[in-house]
Amino acid sequence: MPTIVLADTNDEYTLISKKSPFKIGSYKLSQGLTRSKLKKELISCCWHEKGHKLNSFVATGDYILAPASMMIKNYIPDSYKDIFASDHRPVLADLNIKK
Repeated sequence: MPTIVLADTNDEYTLISKKSPFKIGSYKLSQGLTRSKLKKELISCCWHEKGHKLNSFVATGDYILAPASMMIKNYIPDSYKDIFASDHRPVLADLNIKK
């Protein structure tokens, strides 16, 4: 059975990527994007720690993770690029799920 993870990881340093997947046992999960594409296309996280100036959406971090065989696209819909819905933007994924 495939594993799909939706995560608010606050992955500021983009440690999870296509070449460096998140591992749960024998499962290797990623967003299907390279580190450079993630930094360009999936800016979605923010957090509020002491001294934070509320300059949000400057790093990667909110992901839908799946096996490479299932992941087609991980993205932020254009209609949400300028909307602040809670403390991060919504992230969607297109997956290839076969029975």
